[in-house]
Amino acid sequence: MQQTLADDYDALLDDVGLVYNPTRNLTEPVDLYGSALLMEGRARLEDGLDGVSIAALAEEDITAYRETTRTPDEWVTSSLARLELASGQRLELEPAPFELAVASDPIDEATHVWLLALAAKVDTSIARPPILERARALAELGRGGVLAASRTLSSCELLGGSCEWHGQLTTSMDFSTIEGILEVEAAGILDARGEVVDGWDASAAAFDADAALRQLREGEDLLAASLSSILDSAGADQDSFEAYLQRAAPRIDPGTGLYRLVVHEQGTIYGTYEALATLGDEFRDLVADQPTADYLKKLLTDGTSLSPVDRARALAIVAAIEPLDSELQRQVSETSETYAGTHLGRDNAREVLDVLDALAWLEAQPGDVIVEPWPLVEEDEQTIDAMLITAQDGVFANSDEVLTAYADHLDDLVASTIALQDDSPLFLHRLSVIANQPDALTGSDVKQLRARLSALKGCDVSTEMYRVTPDPSSPCELQVTRKAVNSGFGL
Repeated sequence: MQQTLADDYDALLDDVGLVYNPTRNLTEPVDLYGSALLMEGRARLEDGLDGVSIAALAEEDITAYRETTRTPDEWVTSSLARLELASGQRLELEPAPFELAVASDPIDEATHVWLLALAAKVDTSIARPPILERARALAELGRGGVLAASRTLSSCELLGGSCEWHGQLTTSMDFSTIEGILEVEAAGILDARGEVVDGWDASAAAFDADAALRQLREGEDLLAASLSSILDSAGADQDSFEAYLQRAAPRIDPGTGLYRLVVHEQGTIYGTYEALATLGDEFRDLVADQPTADYLKKLLTDGTSLSPVDRARALAIVAAIEPLDSELQRQVSETSETYAGTHLGRDNAREVLDVLDALAWLEAQPGDVIVEPWPLVEEDEQTIDAMLITAQDGVFANSDEVLTAYADHLDDLVASTIALQDDSPLFLHRLSVIANQPDALTGSDVKQLRARLSALKGCDVSTEMYRVTPDPSSPCELQVTRKAVNSGFGL
C-alpha cells in the first residue's frame, strides 16, 4: 500500500519538493484577466474567436473570479472591457464602477489612466475628458519609462485623443523577470507606433520571446500574451504562442468560450510531514530527486519565522532524508529541552502534542511531560484522542493517570465509534485510539470498522488515499489518510 501511495503522492509534490493537500476538487472559475489577454493574442492571429460568448458570463462567474483571485474592481472591470474589445461583443452585465485618484508615481498614474480609459472605451457613461487630461499631463511629463509611455499613449488612443510623449525611451531587453518582459513588450508596442526606443532589438526580442514561450507552465497567461505581443512587434511568427494556446484549449469553458484559472498548488511543511508519517521508509524514495531537504534546511537556518510545530516537523522531514548537521542537531536538542517538564493542559495541548509527535521521529522525546486532564467535551475530543494515543505509548510522565482519567471514554470507544454518523469527523480520530487497544475488539467490531473505513477510500487523485466523508466526490486528505493507514484497519 505504501508504495502505491508514494506513487500517488509524487503527483502532489510542488516545485520545492513539498507535498500539498489534494483537498481542492472544485471547478476553477473563468479567468477574466487571463482570458482577455489570450483573446487579444488570438485576435492578432486573426482567430475568429469561434465559441466565445461573453454575453453568457453570469454575475456569479465574475464574483467567483474576484473572490478566488482577490482582484481589485478596477482590474476586473478593465478585463471585462478588454474582453468586449477583443471579441467585438457586448457584455450584458454592468461591471462595478471604480475611481482611481491621481498617483504620484508615473507608472502607477499611467496604469490608473489606462484602466480608466479601457472602462470608458466600452461605457459611454464615463466622462472621457478628465481621463484624457490626465493622460496628456503624463505624456508632457515624459517620466516612467517605456511602460508608462505605452500605457499613456494607449489611453489617448482609446479615448479618441492624441498625445505626444516628451521623454526619452530606453529598454534593457531583460527577459529574466515578469517586470522585464512587460517592459520589453511595451518597448515593442512603442516601436510599432513609430516611437524611438533605444535598446530595442527586434531580432533579439523575437528569439528570446520564442524561447521563453516554449518554457512556460500551463496557466502563465500573462507571460504568454506579453511574449506573443513581443513576437508581433518584432514581426516574428507565432508558432510558440499557437502551441501554448493548444495546451490551454482544455481549459476553455464551454458556456462562455473563456479560459478557466489554473491554480499551481503549493506544498506545506504540514503536508510533507503527513506524507512522511504515512509512508515511513518509502518517504525518502518519494523525495529522492527533489530539493525538499535543501529547501527546508534553508528555512531552518536563514532566520525564517517558523512556529514550534513547523520547526519540529521540518527537522523530522530533513532527518528522514539525510543525517542532520550540527546546527540542525542543536535545534533538535533545543526543542526537546524546551518541552521537557512541560505541563500539558487544554490551552497548549495541540501545540505540545504536535511537537512531541515530530520529536518521536527524531528520537528526541523530552522527559517529564505532565498532563493536567480536563473534562471531555465534544469540541475537545479530537485533541484528547490524540493525547490518549500518546499516553498509550507511555510518553507522558503520568500516562497511566491520563488513561485512568478518561477510562469511561476508552471503555465505550468501540461501540460509540461504530454508532457514529457516516460523515462524523471523529471517526478516524477514534479509530487511531482503538488501534492502540486491540484487545477490546471482537471479530464483529473489526469487520464493522473496516467496512466504515473502506467507504472512505479513494478519490479523483488516488485509489489508496482516504476522504473525510463517504461522499465519493469529496476530496482525499493527507492527515485522514495517515490515520487510516496507520490504524491498520485499511489493510
